[in-house]
Amino acid sequence: MSWLKQLLGLSKFRKHADTFALTRSVVNEQLKQWVQSCVQRKQHVLLLAHFPATFEQIERSLDEADIQYEIIARQILADQFNAAIAQSDPIVWLTLPDVLIDSIQPRELNSQDSSLAVIVTERHPLVERDQRIERFARSLRGRIELGYFLSLEDPVIRQVVNPRSIELLKQLGLGQNDLISSHMTSRIVERMLRRISEQVSNEQPADSPEQWFELNLPADVAH
Repeated sequence: MSWLKQLLGLSKFRKHADTFALTRSVVNEQLKQWVQSCVQRKQHVLLLAHFPATFEQIERSLDEADIQYEIIARQILADQFNAAIAQSDPIVWLTLPDVLIDSIQPRELNSQDSSLAVIVTERHPLVERDQRIERFARSLRGRIELGYFLSLEDPVIRQVVNPRSIELLKQLGLGQNDLISSHMTSRIVERMLRRISEQVSNEQPADSPEQWFELNLPADVAH
């Protein structure tokens, strides 16, 4: 899809650079504000967490902010999700990416289609897991935005972002309570996660990113 289509607003899919904060508490606070602003703009929201521990953390954060949401607990096809969006006012959904099944057929943009923000609250150590999210988002009907809200405290990010990159983000304006988007850091994260993915041949399931690294990646090859 060409840059000209994106410039003219004809593209139905847009992937943002990863957004970073210094701490997970800042991410959660900013995430609540972002979700509320999306709903106010009549935009549906799909919140995703790779690990059950993160899912529960996001769930508590939404509850504390009194944000109404629905949990997708079973597998859902892209066509089914399209129908759910079309039949409802703006809704916040929360789920694990494993339940999302993308459509084989490409979706054409219709001017009447809804707008959806797909917000992923962490990176998975295996790049394929995030690629699956993107395939699902691209197979949806309507105007779709995909972005990641990440903390430099996150176990996955600590594995792949070095102190020099963190210092550069601070120089670019990342303060204690701020968020910053960086295409450069996004590329670093994806490149390093590909290296991690190459080291894992038989993935063991885990409830948290910390447990995932303990089960799947020996400490002496984690970097």
